Amino acid sequence: PDRDSLIMYAEKYDNVTKTNVRDYSKPIGKQLLLNYCFGHKSSTLLLCPYGSGTWFINHNSGSPNVKIVWSEDPNYHNSTWLQKDVTFFEGDVWNGGMLFEYIALRDIHKGEEITFDYGEEWENAWKEHIEHWIPPEVSSDHLSPRELNMDSTTPLRTHEEGTYSDDIEIWCIMDIEKSVKNGTWYDSEDDTLKKNKNEFLVQRILERLEVEGGSEFIYTVEVMKMISKRSKSGKNFTIGDVPREAISFHFKNYKSELHIGNAFRHEIMIPDEMFPLTWRNLER
Repeated sequence: PDRDSLIMYAEKYDNVTKTNVRDYSKPIGKQLLLNYCFGHKSSTLLLCPYGSGTWFINHNSGSPNVKIVWSEDPNYHNSTWLQKDVTFFEGDVWNGGMLFEYIALRDIHKGEEITFDYGEEWENAWKEHIEHWIPPEVSSDHLSPRELNMDSTTPLRTHEEGTYSDDIEIWCIMDIEKSVKNGTWYDSEDDTLKKNKNEFLVQRILERLEVEGGSEFIYTVEVMKMISKRSKSGKNFTIGDVPREAISFHFKNYKSELHIGNAFRHEIMIPDEMFPLTWRNLER
């Protein structure tokens, strides 16, 4: 794809479509996928390998033990694409058509890590990133969705006791046809938590009630029946007797660790001698 397709943008509400859309005036970073793509400084084209293991081969400029070359296997590598202009790859050319091969530069011992050189431009960008990187501020009591979901015993906070982190949203899983009756959650015989799931965005946890025995709680929650999941719009309603296992925590869009604004993002560089002249559209 074109490298610009991996730019992430802030969202804004569109009054016409009634949904959130990309605000192209506000880029906020680049997708993690960029770190696993191959490119060249003289081209807008990115190649995104999908073969197993390609994302495990780390950078080593000092003593790499493999290098990449274009395959000569006509069953997997279409060499004619190397003569195509970059406009050939516009649109939906996401299917495999070319193949890299990793060639050993020396004998590789059993258990030895496989590495190759990502290129001088990548290494300089990494060094600059390390030199200037500032860790994001995170509250000492911040809990990730994963940590919250793994903890099934700590009572969930009601809205009066305080909200969770701004980067987190809460969802309630239910079978709307079988699990909600007269505004109250109830289990059915076919295990509705595992079948026919629907997720509803929790607006507030209104009440927490202790189940007899004291080791579990049920909740009354205000949820939204989504008209548009993308715009987070819909109609609110309240249900009670919701068990803890029906409630889950998730990162909001672009709020997970993968989307930290100052995270390192850079494509792996294809060597000059391999990169076709016809693809070098930034030199024209």
